[in-house]
Amino acid sequence: MKMDKVKVGVFLSDCGNQLSQILDFDAIINYVKEVPDVALVARANEFWRGEGLKTIVDAVKGKKVNRIVVAETIPKLSEINILEAVEKAGLNPYLAEIMDLKDHCAWPHKDSPKEATEKAKAMLFGRH
Repeated sequence: MKMDKVKVGVFLSDCGNQLSQILDFDAIINYVKEVPDVALVARANEFWRGEGLKTIVDAVKGKKVNRIVVAETIPKLSEINILEAVEKAGLNPYLAEIMDLKDHCAWPHKDSPKEATEKAKAMLFGRH
């Protein structure tokens, strides 16, 4: 059985620009682009519905990605919608990771944006 090359899509929600007041999204995006096997990085206000969710589904259906990492802001509701959508698009939902950058990173560290940004990088791909 031939294994497909791993192609990770990383989808970063800035929560309607609320998180960009704390997190340096340019630094996070530049960091993520250097991670091996990352094929796509996207940023939007949200990815759990609407155009954001369509971006994920299109990337899966178009075979641009076969793994996804989504940093959203309302994790349980987001997670259910995203996992159902990617499964319908043909991706095993166990190949999707959804995390909460707002409550687990940005808000607790809002007084120290540099540290919050470093923590976001570590939460996404803690390899450095």
